[in-house]
Amino acid sequence: MALYIENTLQSVECDELNSKLCESIWCKIYVDKSDYFIVGVCYRTQDVDEEEVNLLFDSIKLACDMNNSILIIGDFNYPDINWSSLTAHSSGHKFLKLIADCYLEQHVKENTRMNKILDLLFTSELTVKDEIEVLPPIENCDHNILICNIECKSNHVNTKMQLCYNQADNDGMHIFVHKRLSTVNASLMTASELRYALNEIMQEAITQFVPRRMSTYKQKQPL
Repeated sequence: MALYIENTLQSVECDELNSKLCESIWCKIYVDKSDYFIVGVCYRTQDVDEEEVNLLFDSIKLACDMNNSILIIGDFNYPDINWSSLTAHSSGHKFLKLIADCYLEQHVKENTRMNKILDLLFTSELTVKDEIEVLPPIENCDHNILICNIECKSNHVNTKMQLCYNQADNDGMHIFVHKRLSTVNASLMTASELRYALNEIMQEAITQFVPRRMSTYKQKQPL
């Protein structure tokens, strides 16, 4: 795994993020003297242990909490995630919750390895211009190549994602939650496991049935 940056761009490593013992590389790329966006490259192996996954997720959360525009790319190996419906059958649930909590947008729509979307591109407060171009693999690689143009410019107006609960599809959410709850066998779960399962169901329901919108605001200067 590597991150190559054009020499004409001013960049600085994110030491705090790079200190995590997981397969990720992070840096800041400056668009002017004081404004920058964060770039991260991540890799999740198929046989990764839970501890490393948690560290990878922690680094993504920390990067998103820095209140800067962000670009995250990498092979996350979640073949069970349907990115059109934002649903997953098994291990992808926790990752989808992370993406929703961090207000990240996933842009890859075409398969990147065989018939699966494994290589992903996430942004927050960055504009991906046009569609992402997917090209055949090179040499002995079995993953397709992704090419895109991202508009990066200085923007000191703060933005925040808001959930529009007043526009939610309540009927659809009710049917979805009822269907998912029917598959939960609470008698075989501990209190902690049941709480986690219920939280996962509600997060999925919010992701699918509650629309989002971006709101802008200006920070007030201290008196």
